[in-house]
Amino acid sequence: PPPATKNLTLQSQAVYEAMPSSEFTMLPLELRDLISAERRKQGLKQFQYGWGDYESQRPNLKRLIQNSADDLAYLRHRLVDHLTDRSKLNEFQQIIVSTKAKNKNDPKMRKWKEDQVQLMGQWIADYFNDAGYEQWAAYPELFKAMLINAFPPIDALDAKHAIEEGTLKEFENKQIHFMGVMDSHLALLNRPAQIREAYLQLSSGGKALQPAY
Repeated sequence: PPPATKNLTLQSQAVYEAMPSSEFTMLPLELRDLISAERRKQGLKQFQYGWGDYESQRPNLKRLIQNSADDLAYLRHRLVDHLTDRSKLNEFQQIIVSTKAKNKNDPKMRKWKEDQVQLMGQWIADYFNDAGYEQWAAYPELFKAMLINAFPPIDALDAKHAIEEGTLKEFENKQIHFMGVMDSHLALLNRPAQIREAYLQLSSGGKALQPAY
């Protein structure tokens, strides 16, 4: 069974529609997937919450880190399920192909994606500044290297942005590489001695936690 599986109960969709995005994104990923599936079944529009702004999310960063281990473990289980069933893997690839094609022809989705590029950059810069990495502008090459090291390429760096293209075997290899990246982050999240709370600044009194290493 998936390691993150819990006894999850769906509430009325009206409950989730009234929920602020800051709270919705703190729900377990497994539950959010169930919500999405139910909305598809009911013909309802899917939720879109995006990156948002750092300052409003800062009080929830500790919860975000605490939740992410279970969320990554759940996502890993789903990926293994696809990788061990060729029909599911093929269906997964085709869903990505069709979704990207649909979004490409949707002006609202293109605008939303462009907005997310800006929001993501601002979010990361605000986090760096708040977390003590204010030298990111002075040493861009070092921060670029650290970013690439945290997220090594799982697809060719050729400006095509097409992880779904290629044969099923090529798509499979990319997913295996992605799982390897997830595993490296899971290993950090599951380290002892408060690793989940390292770096984070608590909202109460602004007292910073000591790193766990």
